[in-house]
Amino acid sequence: VTRFGAGAAMAGLVLSTAGLVAHWRSVALVGMGVLVMLLGSLVFVAHRPRLALDRAVEPPRVEKGRPAIAVVHVTNKSRRSLPPLAIEQRLGGTPIRAMLPRLRKGEEGLRTYRLPTARRGVYDIGPVEIPRADPFGLCRTVQTMGEAQRIAVHPRLLAMHPLPTG
Repeated sequence: VTRFGAGAAMAGLVLSTAGLVAHWRSVALVGMGVLVMLLGSLVFVAHRPRLALDRAVEPPRVEKGRPAIAVVHVTNKSRRSLPPLAIEQRLGGTPIRAMLPRLRKGEEGLRTYRLPTARRGVYDIGPVEIPRADPFGLCRTVQTMGEAQRIAVHPRLLAMHPLPTG
C-alpha cells in the first residue's frame, strides 16, 4: 500500500465511522466506497503475471561508448494472454526501463535494449523487476526475477603506431 493508499484508507475509515455515528448515510457510503476501492486495488496488485524470464548481457566487458546489449527472453506460463509489461532494472544507480511484448498463452518473446556505457567502471545490473500498480495509485508491488549480473566498462583502446626512426 502506498502512502496515498494509506491516507485513503484512513480517510475511508474516518468517513465511514463519522457517517455511521452521525447517521449521515451519504458520508458513510463515500467512506465505504473508498475502502472498497482500496480492497479492489489490493486484489488487482496481488495478481502477479506467471512468466519465466532470462536476461543475458552481451558483451560482459565493453569499451567506453561502445554498445552493450541486454537480451531478455520471456515465456508466458499462465493460462491467459499477458498485456505488454514494463520491466525495470538498475545499472549502478541508473534505472533502465523497457517494455515486454504482449504474450499469448505459452508464447515466448525476446526483447533487446542498449545499456548505457558512457562511464568507465564495473557495474552491477540488478535483477529484472516487474512493477505493478493500480490505476489510482493506492497500491504498488514489484516482482523480482533473475539474478544480478556484472558489466565492466573499460577505457577505449587506441592503436599505437611506432614512431619513425632515423
